[in-house]
Amino acid sequence: MLNTSRRHATLATLVGSSFTTVIVAIQTVALIPLYLRAVGAHLYGAWLGSGDFLVWMQTFDLGLPNVIIQRIGAAHGKGDAKSVGEYFATGMLTMAIVATLLGLAAFALSFRLPGWMQLAGEEARTLQLCFIIGSGASALTIFNNSIVGLARGIQKTAFMNACTIFASLASFAVSLIFVLKGWGLWSIAFGLMTRAVVLLLGSGIFVVATVRAGLVGFLRIRWTILHEFLLISPATALGGIGYAVMNQSDTALVAIFLKPELAAVLNLTRKALEVGRGLVDTIAFATYGGFAHLAASDQRKRILQVHAEITTLRLSLAIAMAAAFMAVNSSLVSVWVGSAQYGGALLTILIALQFIVVGNSFLMNYLYRALGPVMKGSLALAAESVTRVPLMIGLLLWLGLPGIPIAGVIAGSIYGLLSYRWTIKEVASFAEPRPKPSFSVWATRVTLFGAGILFCIFFRWNNWAVVLAVGSAIFLSGIAVMTYLDPLLKSLRAPFFSVLRRLQIAEPMAES
Repeated sequence: MLNTSRRHATLATLVGSSFTTVIVAIQTVALIPLYLRAVGAHLYGAWLGSGDFLVWMQTFDLGLPNVIIQRIGAAHGKGDAKSVGEYFATGMLTMAIVATLLGLAAFALSFRLPGWMQLAGEEARTLQLCFIIGSGASALTIFNNSIVGLARGIQKTAFMNACTIFASLASFAVSLIFVLKGWGLWSIAFGLMTRAVVLLLGSGIFVVATVRAGLVGFLRIRWTILHEFLLISPATALGGIGYAVMNQSDTALVAIFLKPELAAVLNLTRKALEVGRGLVDTIAFATYGGFAHLAASDQRKRILQVHAEITTLRLSLAIAMAAAFMAVNSSLVSVWVGSAQYGGALLTILIALQFIVVGNSFLMNYLYRALGPVMKGSLALAAESVTRVPLMIGLLLWLGLPGIPIAGVIAGSIYGLLSYRWTIKEVASFAEPRPKPSFSVWATRVTLFGAGILFCIFFRWNNWAVVLAVGSAIFLSGIAVMTYLDPLLKSLRAPFFSVLRRLQIAEPMAES
């Protein structure tokens, strides 16, 4: 079997995704003002609404990538190379079929989309063709997820994350060049396709190297696995569709029920936190394969200790990021794209609260599915969607833009607690007790979030340097305090203090 390190695999994914998030942040800051000037608020708002459909497309993958990760991770944790190869080969074929069907469905949808977004003439034609290119990129990404599933399942994620970084840089470069040359909306579509193609080429290199390293004799397409996928796919598909509808439909709903300009306001008001979510949610994606691997290994008694460390890390990062977002968002949007695109303090605070609650709910559900009950967890996601989407529509029509995050907070609170209780029940027979955070940890979290609200209401700056300095200071100081106080984050403190000790030892040696 291939050598395994769950910690190194998780760290590689976290580091790689962090770099990718930084690239996305720079891309967002640099390109969105250019897009607004080159495309206009109306067409760009329509593209943002259409972009939700592209994200939905990637989650209409029947939920099978997560099944592939979980099954390969569990098989690898048991040392079963034969099952690893069979699940990968069968999963790759299945995802190729799914990607092709979704690409054809998106092509058909492209003829209706401009009318839904209130476009006509040349703008409608441009949106349709760019959407077709974007849907092609999404189809390639869907197929590539089978290879990502192999990498995360066998805990070999470093190369794939390096490919993701390179693909993101290439996408950024292509979009920037084309928008500066006056290609408008086309520059976004070409950037998406560039990322998908570069990532797929890197994945091909990874597959060849991995198969030669130990799986070459086990690559078999098994009808029993295809049958398993067919049985589980209705539930996992509902879960994936539900997650997409819950988290990627709000911009489209605003564009359809209100108007595209308000869709742009919602999107730009939360854009900084959306970039941050790419970093924080990486904790879920980075740990899913390792958590499944641990649950099937001889160390599974530690499962609740690890669960507590993962969820606490995500919550601490989310609160610090939400506080920083609230503190500077008004100023950030104003100096970036203009105050007319800012949705107000109330919307900002509610978006920050939704970010914490909904992200925690998804993590609880994701880790529960990593234990093996993929079908039950997926059905819970579908049920959450059935609850949340009508809430979004009703509260949107009643309260306007603030209704969107309020609906997320209500539904996320209910279903996050439900997934947590299921997890405890699932592992109760073999797991050691789960550690609990102290009062001081919770008091620090509430204080930090409250400070973010006060900054959001009372402080404004009109300088990029001040905005970045204040936001960074709040985020970093919040993380430092919570890491110091929370014993569950001891594993994060250890490397830092180790470096300090080495520096202290090195200083006398240097002086001598």
